Amino acid sequence: MAKEEADREKAIKNACDGVQQGRFASIRKAAEAYEVHYSTVRRRLRGAKARKLAHVHQQLLTPAEERAIVRWIVQLEEFGFPPRVRHVKEAIVLLKHPELDLEEEAIEGYFEGAIGKNYLTRFLNRHPDLVSKPSSNFDKRRIKQSDPGVIQRHFARVQQVWKKYSITERNTYNMDEKGFRQGISD
Repeated sequence: MAKEEADREKAIKNACDGVQQGRFASIRKAAEAYEVHYSTVRRRLRGAKARKLAHVHQQLLTPAEERAIVRWIVQLEEFGFPPRVRHVKEAIVLLKHPELDLEEEAIEGYFEGAIGKNYLTRFLNRHPDLVSKPSSNFDKRRIKQSDPGVIQRHFARVQQVWKKYSITERNTYNMDEKGFRQGISD
């Protein structure tokens, strides 16, 4: 859906550019050539913004704040810890209202009342490069991850992160699925 919207916006921009550069005799001809509505091209030529841009001021997060949240999500994914929905909600609440309590009921209440329960769905629609995946049963994941190819790819990713952030072997720690081992440090 986001790709279709991007393609449509590109077609509208091309139609507008074509009219402004004199490649088309009329707005209607440009709209027909790019298969977009005549009235949309006419409005854009008169200075109207795309719906997505026209309502930015009504969104909870500014575009810069949304980019920061997206960078944070991508970075966590690179580390192998994609955030859960609750973590993203916590980050948004902390960003907008650091004075609020981060108890689960408070966060859910804030989202249901002040923001709306569909906020994250709309957020993901605005950022199609982020993919929401439901987690599967732990046992199935463990079996799937025992594939040697998957394990090699995992450790190749670990090596990439080590190089990217200049992590030395001295600064690595032993972990299992429960977390860091207690009492062991370097």
